[in-house]
Amino acid sequence: MPRFTPSQSKAEAEALVRTWVDAHLWHREARLAETGGFDFLEPHEVEKMGRQEAAELEALMHQTERMFAGEEKAKIARALGPSVPGDLPLSLPMR
Repeated sequence: MPRFTPSQSKAEAEALVRTWVDAHLWHREARLAETGGFDFLEPHEVEKMGRQEAAELEALMHQTERMFAGEEKAKIARALGPSVPGDLPLSLPMR
């Protein structure tokens, strides 16, 4: 992703972020299509395990990922620093 510089306008910064988000969403959709809907497992792993076993493992991996989502959100909020007075509080959506 190109870096934002203070000389860029808010509209330019928003365009950069939207382009970055669109690229990542496109990549995610392509990956889901490639893997038959699996996020964590590769096609050869699904084939080796069988679809039912792979689906159960995938569900377990998603549950584990959600267990730490709050902690990850807090770390991200700390990394972004304090918000500017008048800004809305930082809220990151859960997956």
